[in-house]
Amino acid sequence: MKKISLLIIFAAILSALAARAGGIGIYGTGGAGKGGWSGYGMGSRWLSRTLDAGYGDSSVTATFYGGGLIWDSAAAKDTIFNYRLKAGYERTFIYNREENAKSTIDRPIHRFSMTHTFGLGIVRNENIKFWMGPQIGLHYLRPTVKSTLLETDAGMLLYYAALPRILANNEFYQQIVLLKLIKINYKYDYIGLDLLWALGVNFNIGDYVTIFLDFGFGFMGNFSFKGNQKISFFGVQACAGTMFRINDKYRTSENIKIEIK
Repeated sequence: MKKISLLIIFAAILSALAARAGGIGIYGTGGAGKGGWSGYGMGSRWLSRTLDAGYGDSSVTATFYGGGLIWDSAAAKDTIFNYRLKAGYERTFIYNREENAKSTIDRPIHRFSMTHTFGLGIVRNENIKFWMGPQIGLHYLRPTVKSTLLETDAGMLLYYAALPRILANNEFYQQIVLLKLIKINYKYDYIGLDLLWALGVNFNIGDYVTIFLDFGFGFMGNFSFKGNQKISFFGVQACAGTMFRINDKYRTSENIKIEIK
């Protein structure tokens, strides 16, 4: 229900923007990246180190795909600057590449995204508009992390046996022993931030339709609200779709009047 509500809100915003001028449509996207996963997951750096609970750095790869709605302020218009807004949903997969990783995410992550692109039209004519510029992506994610808290081995059992007898009756000590035998799943709220350089091309068909492609590459980061988890990597993404243009033509009546004068 939340997903549907968010999409309705995004659709209303984009429709209001498109009512002024520009192109509005749909897109599909996908991408991948490689980087690192760092931080700890149980609220305390000391406790995470003590319990071996997912603390430390590891290498990760990530992939994602999805789609959504798009609005462009000047898909075909003969202007240097254009602003592009994309709002959508993606399924993200993050793989921990360490052989004996303490923490993994083994299920798809739901990601809600809003991407802002500030383009400069390098090549512009009636049929094609090629642009480039910075792209900022903002995301919300909520992954489920599987963590192995402790490894069972003879050395650790001897360590417990060597502790003073008084600790054996200590509640905290008993909890540590219990945690040694289990694996847990816990959820995090993440905010994602992409800082990319984007390139794109619009193929304008007639006065009302645009087919577009764009690519972005650069930093992609995800930061948790708690637990000090951070997943960041260098990534690339591609997007393709179509737009219906409203009051967005290469040559407007104003352009023609200026040329006549």
